[in-house]
Amino acid sequence: MVILPDSESVSKSKADLDSPGTSSEPYQPSNPDPDRDNRDGPIETVISGDDTDEPPPFYTVIPATDETSDSTPDASAASSSWLKGVPLPKPTNTVSFTKRNGALKGQWVIDPGLVVPSSLLPALSAGETEEARRNLYVKAHNGALAAVVHLIPRPTAPDGRTRTTFEASTLNGSVKFALFEAVVKSCQPRRLPISLKLETLNGAIHIGIPRSFKGTIIGKTLNGGVKLSNDVEANVAYDTADGFTRRIFVGELVQDGSDPELENCDQIKADTKNGAIKIRYVDEGEIQTECTSERPRGVVGRLEAGDPRGMGRRRLLASKIGWVIGLPWVRP
Repeated sequence: MVILPDSESVSKSKADLDSPGTSSEPYQPSNPDPDRDNRDGPIETVISGDDTDEPPPFYTVIPATDETSDSTPDASAASSSWLKGVPLPKPTNTVSFTKRNGALKGQWVIDPGLVVPSSLLPALSAGETEEARRNLYVKAHNGALAAVVHLIPRPTAPDGRTRTTFEASTLNGSVKFALFEAVVKSCQPRRLPISLKLETLNGAIHIGIPRSFKGTIIGKTLNGGVKLSNDVEANVAYDTADGFTRRIFVGELVQDGSDPELENCDQIKADTKNGAIKIRYVDEGEIQTECTSERPRGVVGRLEAGDPRGMGRRRLLASKIGWVIGLPWVRP
């Protein structure tokens, strides 16, 4: 969880974060526990990455130590909130990362209030404007993609952008995107609305959204379907399906008749040609954060996965063929 002081500047410099005088409380994502307000002390999170048969939870909430209870937060010391030697990166405002072959996975902290020097910004994509520059863009050309993003909520951005924008895509593989929202100490206006675009040609899409999400979800799949968790389903105010596309509004609809897709609402667009689209809240804890392959195909794939049934069927078929053509040495 991130607890920001009331007077903290949105343009806090890197030198301030690295100075010896700053405190060392770790950055912590938002609290998924509805009873959190009834307990004392902050919490810290654990990202699970074990390679087990069952998909691990997004994170597990555990009480923090007394030593960090009263300290001032500092995002530069956030690595202590992660287990298994996975350091939490420093907040940034712009991420652009592509990979030609193989799976792509990562975790990032996005702060729309930071100012990145123009000399460090990546080149704009075709048709992209500076006002619509994406805060996070990750793309894998041939492999699964898994991204864990922690968003520091800001009511405004110094560069004038009216949305916090994320995009993740791959040509061949699943896409898993978990978006956490930090909790601020002072009462601030609602954060900037988010815009999330996820695409793959061949693979499922798994989305974890924060509880604060309010807006439209448009899911399109030619072979699969759009599936919501029970908690998300309970907050759906509008739901319609037209062919291969499902449009959903999560949260309370505005009663003044204004368009729910305009400036004050979140937006998610997910598109896959072959695979399901699954959406749940990040604190429901059933989305695996590791990049995983699809079901193994072929004899070798099944044997490596510990499923010899494919080989058994082929042996049975071979034995029948051998019996027909007079080869008694072929055994099932």
